[in-house]
Amino acid sequence: MKILLLSLVIFIIITALRTFTLSMASHRTEGLPQMKLRAKMNIWMGTMFLAIALLQALSLSGNWIRSILLLIIAALGLFNLFAGWSNLLRVRRLEEEQKQSPDTIDHEDGDKKKE
Repeated sequence: MKILLLSLVIFIIITALRTFTLSMASHRTEGLPQMKLRAKMNIWMGTMFLAIALLQALSLSGNWIRSILLLIIAALGLFNLFAGWSNLLRVRRLEEEQKQSPDTIDHEDGDKKKE
């Protein structure tokens, strides 16, 4: 049991570091690469929230308040995973459209512009 808890703590640290590095990288870019980095960041953050909820569920026996908080944290994790995955799929689809068409799409105002 202690090995499982320790591995969850290590996994939480890794996911937190990955979330931080992706956040920093997304602030340095714009356009589709920024959207892709933020989607990956959401996936890592969702995984981190789920690992935190699992760690708390395994490590402590709790009362009803702890159970409600665990459910909220797990729901946040699932929401971040779903949002990150759907955004990543949307960015990949936009990248494919951009590769296939000779026009580029300016995503801030939606206008098409010639290169």
